[in-house]
Amino acid sequence: MNILGGKRMAVAGDVIAVDQANGGRICVFNSMSDWSATGVVRWSWAPTESHGIPAEHRGWFSSPSEARWCEDYVLLAASGGGVAVIRYADQKVVFHANAGGNPHAVELLPGGVLVSASSTGSRVTLFFCHDTTVVPMTYPVMDAHGLVWDQRTGHLWVSGNRSDPTKAGGTVQLIKFSYDQSARSLTKLGEVDFPTWPNELVHDKGYWESGHDLFAVPESNRVLLTTDRRVWDYDLRTGEKHPGAYDIPTVKSVSVNPETGQWMLVRPTRGWVSDTVWFGFPDSIRTFPGAEFYKARWFGEVCGWPHADYDATDTYTRTLPQ
Repeated sequence: MNILGGKRMAVAGDVIAVDQANGGRICVFNSMSDWSATGVVRWSWAPTESHGIPAEHRGWFSSPSEARWCEDYVLLAASGGGVAVIRYADQKVVFHANAGGNPHAVELLPGGVLVSASSTGSRVTLFFCHDTTVVPMTYPVMDAHGLVWDQRTGHLWVSGNRSDPTKAGGTVQLIKFSYDQSARSLTKLGEVDFPTWPNELVHDKGYWESGHDLFAVPESNRVLLTTDRRVWDYDLRTGEKHPGAYDIPTVKSVSVNPETGQWMLVRPTRGWVSDTVWFGFPDSIRTFPGAEFYKARWFGEVCGWPHADYDATDTYTRTLPQ
């Protein structure tokens, strides 16, 4: 389904969400619409042969975990193991692979390099979409969950954990990598801890403390990191972090509208999913009956954060000091 036309540009009210119900799909809604109304889905994608997914690979895309805007494309990660680059205009898959290990996030690096974060696999994987003869490269990151590429500095930020989050003593981290496009490789530069206070540690659904989403705040140097206990606000340049600036637990995804500043988040109401998306400033909720949303994002460019171009093979230019 595509009722939005061809080239996808930023639209202030549009939301892209991954729905794990009925085999899983990506949906685009407008935040101002009645989500219980007939025909409310403005664009959707499911892993079918007509979209370029062979039948034997369809299971890779069960339980989609993240979809994000990338100009003419949609990037997808699924807990079934699959990652994909989907052309928005005709919904065709131009690249797909099995990252394995429960992918929770996907991001694009310069030169058509797709990077995934696998949580139970505890790794980050680079896929070279324009040269599939190159073997994917993997890097260990315990409980890898979220990704943000900062093209201004050439750094990839990954949310993970210092140790196994199923055991007491784990600490959520942001791990900083540099990306060398000529060598097609990442180099770990360091990490930042986001500790949970001892009195807050609770063994919940098999986990003591785990990170979830990582989102770049428009027109800033800040990212939002969600954990089991709160949403952290962290400045990548100054290192300033605000513990509990947004004291909301179990947030699976968070996003800030680049035009209006309105917040959007998904919190589970059963298991790890919900049929409802929450909006803040101004406050509202939207419920899509029967849905099992895991993540939702504003569907458009994150202003102030230049993105990599999937079709380009030239090198990028850093615009900020490293």
